[in-house]
Amino acid sequence: MPLLKPLFGFKLAYDMHSSLPQQLTNFRFSESYLLIRIFAALERSALAHSEAVITICPDLYNYARAQGVQPERLFLIENSIFDDVRLANGADRTALPLAPLEQAVNPLAGPRIVYAGTFEPYQGVDLLVRAFAEVHRRRPDAELVLVGGRPDQGDAIRALAARLGLGDACRLTGQVPKAVARRWLESAAILVSPRIEGTNTPLKIYEQLASGKPLVATSIWSHTQVLTGEICFLVEPNADALAAGLLRALCDPAESTRRAGNAGRLYEGPTRDRYENKMRRFLEVLQ
Repeated sequence: MPLLKPLFGFKLAYDMHSSLPQQLTNFRFSESYLLIRIFAALERSALAHSEAVITICPDLYNYARAQGVQPERLFLIENSIFDDVRLANGADRTALPLAPLEQAVNPLAGPRIVYAGTFEPYQGVDLLVRAFAEVHRRRPDAELVLVGGRPDQGDAIRALAARLGLGDACRLTGQVPKAVARRWLESAAILVSPRIEGTNTPLKIYEQLASGKPLVATSIWSHTQVLTGEICFLVEPNADALAAGLLRALCDPAESTRRAGNAGRLYEGPTRDRYENKMRRFLEVLQ
């Protein structure tokens, strides 16, 4: 794309949600040293030739600065706005009839822990299932709902849950429309982000913090750029610590309410104004 700039005279903006060579590793797409170097070179070229670069977390911002991007064309803009996509005629692209949604989300039998996202290895879904086995032993009324994942990934997690004797206490929905995933999240007593690898902040973290639900997350750099112990339950990325964090969130409702309230206050009010002001400055660079 940078090679076409002189020909067409356009300005290039790079919306950097992650580092390309890092994603190759995180998704275990390839271990080829040559392929990773090619993607690293493409990324350096995009950063060098863009008039403006958006990064979505401090780690990516610092990475881009280390690659030589000047501060005046580098913007840290967190994805903290969750408006649904709407078509030009005003229709809500994500809207579904209410009845199918109600049928998709099973009635609440006990406290529900919900994870929604991909099932890639760095997300720590298998770690979460192992942790929930201990939670379920202590709180047999609790259930774990896992939203997302390809069929093959879901099969592997179901097999793990079966080996751990979880039975119906661990439910997998498979990949569902966004509106259905949102309904599962709304039905949760606790939200969880069990990620074990990575440095860029998951985009869903902001939505989780704004949800009013207590959040349990692993204390890795990917999370702690944004999360603190005042707004969620931070735990070490191992099954015992994650189980202890989930049990505390379940068994200490006063503390769960306090931290969820702190999180909600952090992202209410000024969040949209900050986001819009940063976007205006970004667009001014491209004029």
